[in-house]
Amino acid sequence: MQWRRRPPIRPRHLRFTDDDDAPEAETSFEHVGEFRVDVVGHIDPDVHDAGGVGGVEQARDLEARETELRGDLALLATIEVEPPGDDGGIEQVLGHDSSSSTTLIRAQSSHVSDGDAEWKDRRKDLPVKLYADSARLDAVLPLVEAGLVAGVTTNPTILDRDGHSEAHRPMLYETLAAAGAREIFLQAVGADERSLRSDAESLVPFGDRLVVKVPATAAGFSVAAALASGGVPVLVTAVYSVTQAASAAAIGAAYIAPYYGRLADSVADPLALVSRMDAVLAGSGTRTLVASVRSAEAAEALALAGIRHITANVPVLLEMMHHPASEASAAEFERVASGR
Repeated sequence: MQWRRRPPIRPRHLRFTDDDDAPEAETSFEHVGEFRVDVVGHIDPDVHDAGGVGGVEQARDLEARETELRGDLALLATIEVEPPGDDGGIEQVLGHDSSSSTTLIRAQSSHVSDGDAEWKDRRKDLPVKLYADSARLDAVLPLVEAGLVAGVTTNPTILDRDGHSEAHRPMLYETLAAAGAREIFLQAVGADERSLRSDAESLVPFGDRLVVKVPATAAGFSVAAALASGGVPVLVTAVYSVTQAASAAAIGAAYIAPYYGRLADSVADPLALVSRMDAVLAGSGTRTLVASVRSAEAAEALALAGIRHITANVPVLLEMMHHPASEASAAEFERVASGR
């Protein structure tokens, strides 16, 4: 059974039970042991007695506070279950295949969001996740170690700019993972589909924090589909159109990466285009991670538009955290404190 490899929580199983107290759910479940389920992100292993479809929503809302929610409406997960017995509600609600030891949870919007019309806008209530778009370890590691960024994004251009090559990717992964980076994005390279696939597969054993990047080309989509079907988190990068975003969602990519700065160089309203890309991902497990963010003002516009994953170089990240009035206030606090 394949699992989408998010930060390391080992999959075990679920046991289905009847629970009359489960709100608006024909069948409920309780968690047994430690496991991870991809539910447009993943349910935290410490959630217990979640309570059926209503419980999935409850667990999802808990996870939303951890900003691990993917998409808007649909819940998708392949999980190992104990035999469901004679309860037809499981088949009806969760589509259980009694001939298999696995169940595909697909809680459609009718189950998840009846009476909740604003759900599509809920991701705007989630905190923004920031990523460092850099391979300069001396600049990136302090941000990672301080917990100021969720992870690090790289590509061949960044590696070259920062004095690295593809041969350094194992070292970069190990160093960043040891420092606490929760997601590490490394790009596969190859002049054709065969070589691109080979390089991508060579990255997979690096570890559970890896997200493999592939370009939004015909070869890239083919490789991304193969990786995603095997449970490997994939980011489709250099996305420039809504149809490319939709294609990435269709193959189960974890992320798309539009290049905001480059879009700004070529289209009249890059924010509107990125927002349309993000909108087409609604109901999928694919998230928009916007790259090529050249200023704090651009990051502000993206965040206000509902984009919740932004990667930028270190100077821009520091610019986002800086304001002269804040520095003046801090200096005044210190002056008062030292004068006591």
